[in-house]
Amino acid sequence: VTSLTVTSGTAEIDLDDDLSSMTTIDLTGVTDRFDVDASGAEYAEGSQVRYLIGGTSSDITTQAGDSQLDFGSFGSSGDAESVREIATFTEADFGTVVIDNFEASAADPSETDRIDLSQLGFTNTAQLDFEQGTYDENTGIFESGNGINDDDYRITDGIADDGIDMSGEIIVTDIGDGNVDDLQANIVYL
Repeated sequence: VTSLTVTSGTAEIDLDDDLSSMTTIDLTGVTDRFDVDASGAEYAEGSQVRYLIGGTSSDITTQAGDSQLDFGSFGSSGDAESVREIATFTEADFGTVVIDNFEASAADPSETDRIDLSQLGFTNTAQLDFEQGTYDENTGIFESGNGINDDDYRITDGIADDGIDMSGEIIVTDIGDGNVDDLQANIVYL
């Protein structure tokens, strides 16, 4: 299996064991929300796996029920950093998407994960807002923080009337206090 295409209102997907041929998980056909757990997937060593995210619910939620994408798959060596996982957003109206286990600061830059916003038209970091805080997965609430023990970041559209209207929000958990530069360096722009 090299790709998986999901069409559903709501999708819960557990990716486990040997998926060394997998290159693409297409979630663009999910219209409400998804929960993808790839923490048990064994992708090929040194490979790239792309998750395509389309127009899920256009509501930014403040409750449990956000779309979840759990990175952190281990390559055949058992090393999570040996696989690059890429969340590619194909439509600007995607509600709330939470990405867990995002690798932003590997010693080898080729082993870091990516958030790909190139299809939305963003060209640089200045077009986005990066807010540090804490995301509660039980309630679905992101609280802005004071910079102490706030390891999560919320990414939203930062400039009104620039021709790009991203109505969704991306929450990346466990990046680490003060590591926004690592996160920003791993976003793909047009």
